[in-house]
Amino acid sequence: MAVTGCLTGTESIIAAYGMERFMDKKSKAARQVLLILVALVAGAIGYRLIGAKSPQPAGRKVLPPPPLVEVKKVKTSLTVLRISAQGTVEPLKVARLIPQVSGKVVFISGSMVEGGKFEKGDILVKIEPKDYELALDSATAALKNAESNFLQADESSRQARFEWELAHGKDGSKPPPLAVKLPQLEAARAARDAARAELEKAGLNLERTQIRAPFAGIVHEKNVDLGQYVTPGQSMATLYGTKEVEVKVPMELNKALELVIPGFNASQDAKGSKAVIKALEFDGQWTGYIVRSAGQVDRQTRMLDLFVRVKDPYLSKPPLAVGLFVDVEFQGPTLPEGCFIPASALHGTFDDAMVWTVDSGNRLHIKRVEVADRGKEQILIRSGLKTGDLVIVSPVAEASDGMEVRIAQ
Repeated sequence: MAVTGCLTGTESIIAAYGMERFMDKKSKAARQVLLILVALVAGAIGYRLIGAKSPQPAGRKVLPPPPLVEVKKVKTSLTVLRISAQGTVEPLKVARLIPQVSGKVVFISGSMVEGGKFEKGDILVKIEPKDYELALDSATAALKNAESNFLQADESSRQARFEWELAHGKDGSKPPPLAVKLPQLEAARAARDAARAELEKAGLNLERTQIRAPFAGIVHEKNVDLGQYVTPGQSMATLYGTKEVEVKVPMELNKALELVIPGFNASQDAKGSKAVIKALEFDGQWTGYIVRSAGQVDRQTRMLDLFVRVKDPYLSKPPLAVGLFVDVEFQGPTLPEGCFIPASALHGTFDDAMVWTVDSGNRLHIKRVEVADRGKEQILIRSGLKTGDLVIVSPVAEASDGMEVRIAQ
């Protein structure tokens, strides 16, 4: 087929220049050009034929080089497990200021504004006391009258007893109650005791016209004004305590169990895990301890609410105010052989985690590890690695145990 193709090409060239010019002996230039073209075509075809018949060298499979990996040397040490979370500041003490007596408000403390501060025992509101002062005077007079009546009844009873004994002698028999006027004496005694109770009640009512703060705190909400008539049970204000607050922190159960939670995974009187609280909106830091948990796991979020108590949150400026959203870092247990590795080195899930290591012979090995905490950039390993292990931190396509790798320098 190659020879046929050559002849066909030659005939085409001859046809292109024309048979008459080829046969014309006078056209030497044309013949020379034609011969040169024929020689070039024939040489090219001959080279291809010779090359096709030449023996080819035996094929040799070229293996790709082992994958290049980046590694990090592991160093284990005593490592404190720190668990980070976020929470909201809530008041520990909440009270509604409610009067126990009715009347017109005649005094309101300057602290009785939203955000106003007060100390325990401060008078926050006064109710018109005149009616209660008169009631106290009336109760005082009634008690004096009742005491007088009791003294008269007692003396009359003594006299009746003396007369009965004169008439009947001392034969050991008891006189009838009516004969010695015991019912009258008991009635006078009861009237005296009732008058004493009324006096005490009148004194309490008068005292209750001055409404005092039950603890040191701030006013969260105010619902009363000067001149307003208030009645028992009516809320005049909502107060928050400032000596202590609690930070409510939702946390995954597996992380929470790493901490000491009084009444949940430790005794009620155990000291809870330490926590460092940091405000998100400004530069502020406080220390607290876990005091309790909600006692149940949320059915939807599967989170356990922890409560961290902080003392004197309002001494700092700005304070750890109620309602703040904060970062919380808990101090967990100490890991004897803990170590940190980059997040890129971990494969699998939290409960079924593994890493790739490289031995002295540049062979890859898959190791299962126990994860203590998983962050965005670093992973804290509880166990499974030892000091000196080389952990692969770069991706490896189709990694398998025992495969050869190259370590990037």
